Amino acid sequence: MTSEFKHPVFGYQCTYRRGVELQARLLSRHLQEGVVYPPLSLR
Repeated sequence: MTSEFKHPVFGYQCTYRRGVELQARLLSRHLQEGVVYPPLSLR
């Protein structure tokens, strides 16, 4: 969870823990506001 990767949507380095948090926020916006949800795919 402390390893880092470059987030494909936002384009900056973050930990996997932060990546999960960001995806939860994006999913929340999708469900509440209908914003397109970009899935996190690292492979």
